[in-house]
Amino acid sequence: MDLSLIRTFIDVTTYGSFSEASERLHVSQSTVSSRIKTLEDSLGASLFQRGKRGAELTAAGRHFHRHALQLVETWEHARQDVVLPERYSERLRIGSEAGLWLRLLDSWVPWMRSTAPDVALRLDSGTPETLMSRMAEGLFDLVVMYTPDSRPGLNLIRLGEEDLVLVGDPGSLERTGSGQGRMSRNLPKGYIYVDWGRDFAVAHRAHFPEFADPGLVISIGLLAYRMVLETKGSGYLPFSLVGGDLKSGRLKRVETAPVLKLPIYALARNSQDSPAATLAITGFRRILEEKFARDA
Repeated sequence: MDLSLIRTFIDVTTYGSFSEASERLHVSQSTVSSRIKTLEDSLGASLFQRGKRGAELTAAGRHFHRHALQLVETWEHARQDVVLPERYSERLRIGSEAGLWLRLLDSWVPWMRSTAPDVALRLDSGTPETLMSRMAEGLFDLVVMYTPDSRPGLNLIRLGEEDLVLVGDPGSLERTGSGQGRMSRNLPKGYIYVDWGRDFAVAHRAHFPEFADPGLVISIGLLAYRMVLETKGSGYLPFSLVGGDLKSGRLKRVETAPVLKLPIYALARNSQDSPAATLAITGFRRILEEKFARDA
């Protein structure tokens, strides 16, 4: 399929009119109309309804928009993979959750650049679902994430594990009695359930069988951390994230609460035979070991 047709469709969708899209693309409005007509004929569906408010997507257009964005993104990834500058011998495409990149894996980037300067890197972030989907589609060589699902053709490699500790606002914990080293049958008032995945849910249920849904569940670690601070609440957060706050007194740990483990894995394809990928995994392990040793 001609990508210029898809890019034109995306621009008309973005700017809401054929005329505005033609100005952005530096082509005539008749060219834009012709491209959209060709695309509609290829799909067998009308994509836009033109009216006083400009060009509005039809139901078919709304459905196609998501696919159009994916097609352009896939093409850009393919183009970058094929065109490898001469100074590089290999390219690694690695995905991870944003929180992992920012908190734990940032030191890996300079390590990898100095250890393997001939390896080009493309680093992306995404939700666990997006990372797993892109890995299955072959858009990543490696994915680093918490407790991924096992899938045929993918190899799970354990890199390390984080300690999750129950922390909260010191004043709030004191008022509820949790700050005195006592755990009530329920978790502290203002408790935020942070969804760290399936393994965490199983361990949490085993330790707190009477736990009731607090009404606030967050699956983004950094957002949960900010909410604990801003709402003077509590929650299970990585020690590597809250260690500084515990030392400063900004947060307090509930000492009698169990420490829950959060494994970190790398996913690689079983068929993959890449020295660079093997080196990358070695580096991830080393960086995590050093990070956790400093935080201990």
